[in-house]
Amino acid sequence: MAYEGGIVNVLKPSGINSFKVVIFVRRIFGTRKVGHIGTLDPFAEGVLPVFVDKATKLARYADGHRKKYRVCISLGARTDTQDVTGKITEEKYPDAFALEELRRDDFKIFKETVKTFVGESYQLTPMYSARKVNGKPLYKYAREGKEIQRDKKKITIYSAETVSVTTEGPLAAYLDIECSAGTYIRTICDDLGVKLGYFAHAKELIRLSSGPFGIEDSVSLEEIERLSDEMEDVRELFGKEKGFYLPDKAVQDIPKVSLDPERILQMVRGQMVDMEQGSTEDKYAVYDPDDKFIGVIKRMDNDFEYRAERVFTDVNKFKKQ
Repeated sequence: MAYEGGIVNVLKPSGINSFKVVIFVRRIFGTRKVGHIGTLDPFAEGVLPVFVDKATKLARYADGHRKKYRVCISLGARTDTQDVTGKITEEKYPDAFALEELRRDDFKIFKETVKTFVGESYQLTPMYSARKVNGKPLYKYAREGKEIQRDKKKITIYSAETVSVTTEGPLAAYLDIECSAGTYIRTICDDLGVKLGYFAHAKELIRLSSGPFGIEDSVSLEEIERLSDEMEDVRELFGKEKGFYLPDKAVQDIPKVSLDPERILQMVRGQMVDMEQGSTEDKYAVYDPDDKFIGVIKRMDNDFEYRAERVFTDVNKFKKQ
């Protein structure tokens, strides 16, 4: 089978930004055609899917999936970055009486407040973020001491659970949050502090999953380095080792359909593809009779007509037929 790239489910360590992971993967695979989905802040760690070579064409199909995080929130201090790396800008810690109230009924008030975040809401993008305004990342404006007007973005919190709480020192709690893409967990921490009547920031942050990519199947930078040293051709890692996936992993949540050669030829030529009655999905991941991934088709206005949205394989192979 011809090499078509792949996806590395990287376990990003704390202390480096996401682009440094891309630089690392470029060196390992000897290619500049590398990109990631879902930026992680430098202080955060966890799942960072990295797409290599032709697999980069499929990154958009995995980018908008739900994400799961475990965050440690520290109650009592707000920082300018909303996390532990920033400067403290405001402080308000619960006193002994307030702590006793928070401890009551196994931290019932705290846990119930956490659950109020579940559902749809609008979140203001923090100034210390990579989102661009007029072509410039917001964090660069923030470092210049500038506050830029930005719109609130609609987000969804699917679940928010309190894992544990401790009051040894400033109150700290571990939360598990499942959310839509683009949600800033450190902003949730800041907002939670305000709802409780205090201030707060994110002390630790781990991404547990990003769509089909979970932390249990991720691979560290050290492990990637070791495996690459052992392989004669590092590209052979894809589809064979834990954390190294073939490109169609990105479309595994799209319903799969096998098409005959005639309709595949129509697809790669950009022609309409007729599907059987009962084909109700907006998109299908297309495979040939030998189970080779071909690309993605999208429904047109007619209920049973589809057209190629992304052709992944070598189209010349089919056009010559």
